[in-house]
Amino acid sequence: MPTTNMIVSIGLITREQCILVGKRTEGYYSGYWEFPGGKSDLDENPKETVIRELNEELNIHATDISNIMTIRHQLPLSLLTLHVWQIHTYNNDIIANEQQLLQWAPIDKLHIIKMIPTNKPIISYLQQSLNMNIETV
Repeated sequence: MPTTNMIVSIGLITREQCILVGKRTEGYYSGYWEFPGGKSDLDENPKETVIRELNEELNIHATDISNIMTIRHQLPLSLLTLHVWQIHTYNNDIIANEQQLLQWAPIDKLHIIKMIPTNKPIISYLQQSLNMNIETV
């Protein structure tokens, strides 16, 4: 069976020393926490994807974002390319448009929250960044 490519963009929205996560309600990782975002539509670049997905899921329009990493992960039936964006500013209040449970999770506790395994490098990055900021304050 040929491998398909799945392209996903997620947005990291932080407040103080917490980050916004949502709980999956369906699919293989139902019950796990994840960062907001989703799959790219055809002919959509990763930046357009994260802006669209945040609008659909959270009712916000990201206005200042930067790509901080790209993760490639081989899944059983597809190659996942995960584009990770830091959301610096956005318009509108966050609303759970898809009835997903949201929480502001402490960054230093992400390793004990039931997160989707593909997010481990992101959690490491966030916790290292938090430690560097704490040490320099």
